[in-house]
Amino acid sequence: MTLTTYDDELCKILEPNVCNTKRRIEVLEELQKRGARNVLVSMAGDGAVLLDQDKNIHRCKACSGKVINSVGAGDSMLAGFLAGIDKGVDYALKLATAAGGATAFSKGLAKKDEIFELIKQLD
Repeated sequence: MTLTTYDDELCKILEPNVCNTKRRIEVLEELQKRGARNVLVSMAGDGAVLLDQDKNIHRCKACSGKVINSVGAGDSMLAGFLAGIDKGVDYALKLATAAGGATAFSKGLAKKDEIFELIKQLD
């Protein structure tokens, strides 16, 4: 199972006033103990963090663009991760971040060319 969430939702799982990097990683580890293999968290303009199934932490900066509508961005992020995982975790995280960003920067769901244009920002 792969779990994706948003950082503000993650903070609500924590004590609301304790959302720092160390505590965030502890919660990702706890979610793995509960059954998630990969835990992917969108931090909006701060990028994304992934605790992979081998317990390695990966980070990705956010793509640049103007947010138009973030509805569906998390779903797009998860779809990008799943679509890219066969090419490795680092690629999957970049594809996930680009797909989520492309949706947030669009009126509807992201298009393939928009995603691959944004992924160039992450190389």
